[in-house]
Amino acid sequence: MRFHGRFDHRSILIVLILLSLLLGLPMAEAKPETILEFSHDLQEAREAAAATDRPIVIFFGGAWCPICRQMREETLQSPKLRPWSEKMVWVEIDLDRKLSLARDYEIRAVPTLIVENPKGEEIRRVVGRLDADEFVALLENIDRAPASVDVGKGPEGASSAILWDREGYRAGSICFANVGYGPLRLRSQSGFQALRLMMIPRAPSTLAKGSWEAHGSLVWSNLWAVEEKSFHPDQGQLGPYLIDAETLEGDLSLSYGLSDTFEFEVGYEMRSHFGGILDGVIEGFHDLIGAGQQGRDRWPRNQFHFIWAPEGREETSLGPGDSGVFVQNLLLTVQHNLSCGSEIWPAVSWWATARLALQSDGFEGRPIDGILGVALAKRIGDFNAYLSLSHAWYSENIALGVIELKTTQVSTMASLEWRFHPRTSLNLQYLLSGGVVKHVAPFDETSKEIIIGMKHEVSDLSVLEWGIIENLAPFENSPDVGLYIGYTRRF
Repeated sequence: MRFHGRFDHRSILIVLILLSLLLGLPMAEAKPETILEFSHDLQEAREAAAATDRPIVIFFGGAWCPICRQMREETLQSPKLRPWSEKMVWVEIDLDRKLSLARDYEIRAVPTLIVENPKGEEIRRVVGRLDADEFVALLENIDRAPASVDVGKGPEGASSAILWDREGYRAGSICFANVGYGPLRLRSQSGFQALRLMMIPRAPSTLAKGSWEAHGSLVWSNLWAVEEKSFHPDQGQLGPYLIDAETLEGDLSLSYGLSDTFEFEVGYEMRSHFGGILDGVIEGFHDLIGAGQQGRDRWPRNQFHFIWAPEGREETSLGPGDSGVFVQNLLLTVQHNLSCGSEIWPAVSWWATARLALQSDGFEGRPIDGILGVALAKRIGDFNAYLSLSHAWYSENIALGVIELKTTQVSTMASLEWRFHPRTSLNLQYLLSGGVVKHVAPFDETSKEIIIGMKHEVSDLSVLEWGIIENLAPFENSPDVGLYIGYTRRF
C-alpha cells in the first residue's frame, strides 16, 4: 500500500486549522488620543531623567494581561495625567520580552508601577491597577512617600500574577505567556529525509540573557519500504528498491542567551544504521490489528539491507556488513524572537541553522547546508498551539554516487500541547517534510509523521520528554515506528 500525493488537501486543512487558531482573531480597535509618551529603553530614559532632573515612572506589563491593558489605556491615557506628561520620564516594559529586567526588579505580578528619582533610586512601587484619581494622588504626594511596596486598591483581580516561577524551568526563557514547554524536538525520521539537514521544531521563545541550556536526545526508528510489485518469492529478491533498517540518531546541543530575544546554539548529531530487533514486534502488531505486512514477513528479520536499482540506473546495495555510524555533523543555530504575542496575536520568532559535515559516507550532502525557519505559538486556555515552517538549501545533490537528490526542501510542523498539569504536558504533532529524492516515487513525495509524546518538568530547571512515531496508515515514505527520548537542563 502506497500513499501518493504531496501536500494533499487533508494536510493543507490541518495546517489551515492551526493557522486559524493562531491568527484568526478580531482586528484591534483604533488607538485613543495619546496623553503620555512612553519610552521602551530604560537606559535611555535614565539618561534623560538625569539630564533633566525628572523622576522616572516604569510601567511593567504584559501584552497578554487584560488588567495591564486596561490600566495602560484608561488610567495612563486619562486627560487627568496630561499635566504630568512633561514632569516625569515615562517607560513601559513588556516583561515577556525583557525577562532579565523583570528579574532584576523582582516583578511578581503585573501591572507594577515603579517610581525612581533622577538618580535611579526606587522611591515608590505600586502593584495592581490604579484609576486615574488614585494615580494622580500618588504623584502629588510622591516626595513624601517612603520607599516601600504598595498593593494597588481596587476590585478583586486588580493584578495578574506572572505566569512563571522565578526558580522554575520556564523562567529561563521569554514568551512564557504564549509558550509552554514547546513541541518535541524531533526531526523527520523518514528514510531519505533523515539523510539531510532537517527542521527541528522550535518554539518562538529564546533564553533569557546570560542563561544556558543543554539538550540531549535519542531517536530509534524502524524503516521499511519496498516496491511490492517487484517481489519475487522464488528468487528471494525485492526491488527495484528496498529499505530494511533501524536507525539510531543522537543529538547534543548547548544554547546561550545573548540577549533576552537572541540566542546562539551549537550542536552535534550522529546517525547510525543497523539490523535492530523490532521486526518481529512490528509484524506481530500488524497481525493483531489486521494490517498487511507489505512483504516484511518474506525477508530475513533484524538485518540491515539497502537496495537501490530504479529502471535504467546502476544498482547500489548495502548489507549487514555496512552497519554502523554513517554520518556526524556540527550544527550552528541562531534564533531571534520578533514578538511574544498578545491576547490576540501569536508569539513569533525566526531561526537559521548551518550544518558542517564531519563524517559523511556518501549518504548526505556536504560540506555545508543551511536552513531558515519561522515558529509561531499561541496559548488557548490550557492548550498551546505551535506552527513551524522551514526552507532548506543543500550543497550536494547526489547520495551514494547514484541517488539524485533535490537541492531544496520545505517542511512544516503543527503541534498542540495540552498542559493538563503545571509541570506536565501532552503533545500531538504532525510533521510534513517535502520529498528529497528526484523522480522516484514515493521518495519524491511528502513524508507525513504523527508523533504523540509528553514533557515533564522533573526538577525546577530540567524537562524530560519522550514520544512515539506510529503511522497506522502506512505512509511508504515515512518511518514505520520510532521511539524518542530527550532531556533538557537550564542553568
